[in-house]
Amino acid sequence: MRLQKSLKINLPCFVVVVLVACLSLPLFSTIRPSVSEPDYTYYGVVPFKTYRYNLTDEFDPDSPYQLQSSSNLSLLSVVASEDDTNIVVYNLLNGTAISEGHLNSMENHYTLLPNGTFFKVVSDKIVSVLLMQYGSIPLSNATNGPPHTFYTTVDGLYVGKEFVFLANEGSGGAANYMIIALERSTVTISNNEGTVLNTYTMDAYTFKNYPFTAFRVYRVESTGNIMLQPGAIPQWGGESNCYAVPCIEGGFVGRYFVTKSSTGYDPLRDYGYRVSAAEDAKVTVYDLETKQVIVEYDVVGGVGIGFQPPGANALFIQSDNPISLSMVHNGTVEQTRPLESGGAYGGPYTGYGSGVTFIGVRANEDTPVYLPVSAQVEVYFFANQLTHVTIDDSTHTINANDYFVFTIPGNHIINSDQDIIVEINHWNGVPDFQGISFTGTIIPAIELVSTDPDVTITPIGEGFPMMYVAIGGGAAAAVVVVVILVLRKRGGKPS
Repeated sequence: MRLQKSLKINLPCFVVVVLVACLSLPLFSTIRPSVSEPDYTYYGVVPFKTYRYNLTDEFDPDSPYQLQSSSNLSLLSVVASEDDTNIVVYNLLNGTAISEGHLNSMENHYTLLPNGTFFKVVSDKIVSVLLMQYGSIPLSNATNGPPHTFYTTVDGLYVGKEFVFLANEGSGGAANYMIIALERSTVTISNNEGTVLNTYTMDAYTFKNYPFTAFRVYRVESTGNIMLQPGAIPQWGGESNCYAVPCIEGGFVGRYFVTKSSTGYDPLRDYGYRVSAAEDAKVTVYDLETKQVIVEYDVVGGVGIGFQPPGANALFIQSDNPISLSMVHNGTVEQTRPLESGGAYGGPYTGYGSGVTFIGVRANEDTPVYLPVSAQVEVYFFANQLTHVTIDDSTHTINANDYFVFTIPGNHIINSDQDIIVEINHWNGVPDFQGISFTGTIIPAIELVSTDPDVTITPIGEGFPMMYVAIGGGAAAAVVVVVILVLRKRGGKPS
């Protein structure tokens, strides 16, 4: 009886509560959701020692070293390409949220991270994540050096038809962003206000340099597949930041690559492109502008080869077996002696090399990597599920949302039973208290490591060179006719 009486007394209250709850549904539906089960995860660690020591007298290798630059913080940028994108930046070690944001298309979220912070960014939609050595929130007129990296598309891949990204370059870097067309394309560049800045028509395997402004968000749309690569390759002196080159067909191990290059390399410096291979491979390097072969290499599996390609602004590289490709500086301070005449290879002793590079390693795929042998190296392996990683003949277990550190230089083969993210940090070993210096690098999502772009690859050797062969053959024929006519006129003959 008490139960029934109680029920009768509380029934009106119950009805009121239900009505209030129903009327409140629209209010609660506007609350921004957290990312409890992220669709996309971006792992990384801020380098522990972000500083650079240079010689007091850059022309005197015996002069003492002095601190040139130092930072205790790095800047993490997250840019959305879709409206209603929710992101959270976590401390990977204790799981606490560092920052979070709700972004619309072409909006950017900054987070300052102390040196040595292990972090992960989780998002319910694909975003562009850029880690920069920049110790503050940028002002409206801020500038910075261009990141040495490849940008990812709105699909989270390195090849595609649309990029939404934060530019990061100094006022003097007008030619440091290269748009590389893989197919005939009409490319449109616009800013975050929707203003179209420029439109270009590009043939397949051509490139265009464009001057983006630092710390502004841009959209690059194309009717065909393109790649976007900032960063300059120094011809001599200065800092050499390193990066990995993604494959055209997807991932970081494959047979076809395009990348910017330089019309001159300092032969006295220990830097350049590096081909790594698990098996023997024949590698052909083309000048992307002329479509002509500029050099060929027979690469030994497990050993690889480093090279400074002859002068070209951009390269197309293809191989008969899967390889990986990266720009590498071995980490030494070269003894580039100054020339009184100021010649091309004269200059100060400032051949430093360092880098922060992210790659994805696909499950059950042998991934060859080269870690600079005259540098200090720290390699971090990140996993989002229980994973077993084999490096050469040694196997290591990584738990979900955890990492493993590897520090042995040289050639290695990585194989994993799950997709993983690998961060390679290296810096010059001279002096022994040296630190790392980098500009910026894109972090890929671990969930997209094994996703391939929708692209049709036409090897340069199958089509483009034929045009040049035909032109060359016609020119040769014309020369023969002229020579014969001249000889007939002179009464002579070919010897």
